Amino acid sequence: MNEPPQECTGRWFCRQGWLVYPKEGEPGVPVKGAKARYNDQPSWSLCQFEVESIERAAEILREFSKVSHDASQAFLWTTTYPSHDRTSGDLWKVNVHGWKHVSFADFDAKAFEVRGHLGKSLLRQTEFNLDRHELDLLIAGASKEQPAEVARLWYLCKSHAGVRKVVSRRWIHPNQVDELAANIPSAIDLGKRYLEAIFANPGKDSDSDREKLMELTKTGNILGIDTTGRSSTQYPWPDRTFIRAMAGSLVKQIRQARKLLKKTGLSDEGIASQSLEFLGIDDRFLSELLKPDAPVSQGRKLQDHELADKLAGQRLGIEPRSVKEAFNTKTRPQP
Repeated sequence: MNEPPQECTGRWFCRQGWLVYPKEGEPGVPVKGAKARYNDQPSWSLCQFEVESIERAAEILREFSKVSHDASQAFLWTTTYPSHDRTSGDLWKVNVHGWKHVSFADFDAKAFEVRGHLGKSLLRQTEFNLDRHELDLLIAGASKEQPAEVARLWYLCKSHAGVRKVVSRRWIHPNQVDELAANIPSAIDLGKRYLEAIFANPGKDSDSDREKLMELTKTGNILGIDTTGRSSTQYPWPDRTFIRAMAGSLVKQIRQARKLLKKTGLSDEGIASQSLEFLGIDDRFLSELLKPDAPVSQGRKLQDHELADKLAGQRLGIEPRSVKEAFNTKTRPQP
C-alpha cells in the first residue's frame, strides 16, 4: 500500500488498485482476468491513516464510503458471487477484500430485490440462480407444453432467442438444441391456442383448456413464488449466500472504521455511533446490533460472522441459522 496523502481523495483510493470488478461483457459475466486482479489487489486497512482529529477521520470515512459504494455497485454482487463451486478454488477473495467493495445502501437495495423477487438479470434467474437439476426440470416441462413451466421459462427468457441460449448451455449437440428449443412455445402462442380451443367449444369440453390458461397466467407461476409472496424455493442458495457475503463484508467495513476512530480518542459509544454516521449508515437494527452493550450469546459478545448471520437474516426475514447453513454449504445444494 502506498502511504496515504494528507488530503484523502477518491482518486487516491482508486489508485490502490482495489477498484477492479466486472464491467464488460454479458451482464453478470466477469471480464477475463477480473478475478485475478481482484484477488491480487493490495491488502490495507483504514487504520493505516494517521488521524489526529475526528474531523480528519470523518473526511477519510466519508470519502471512502463514496468510493466503496461505487465499487459495491460495480462488483455486481448478485451475479458475481457465488459464481462457481466453492470447493474448486476458483474464488473471489471476498473475505479479504470485500469490505472495500460494499456499502450499506447497496446491501439494503439488493436484499430488498431478493425479498421482492426483483431486478435479477436473465443469467442470475436461470443458470446462476437455479441449480442444474431445477433448470433441467423447468426446460423439460416447458418442452412438453406444461403451462406453469412455459410461463416461468418465458418470463425469464423473454424471447425465443433467450430460450435457445439457455437450452444451449444444457445440451451440447446443436441438433438437440434446435429440436428442444423448437418444442418450447412462447407463453403468448400457448395462451392463444387455449383461447382458440375455448371459443371453438365453449362448453364443458374446454374446461381443461380453461384450467391450463389459468395456470399459464398465475402470478406465482410466472414469478416463481407462492400465493403468500414468498419464493417457491424460499430464497435459494445463491441469494442467501451473496447477501450473507455482503453482510459479512459490511460488518468488516464498520470494524475498520471503528479502528480508525479509536485513534482519535473517542469513547466506545462515540465510536459506535459515528462510525455508522461517517459511513452514511442510518439503520436502527444495525445500530442496536453493533452497539458496545449489545446482547451477548452464552456470556460472550457475538463474533463478526455471527453478526453477519443476524444482519443478513434480518434483512431477508429468515432465521440467522438458515443464512449460516447456506453460507457454510460449499456447493449448490441438490433439490
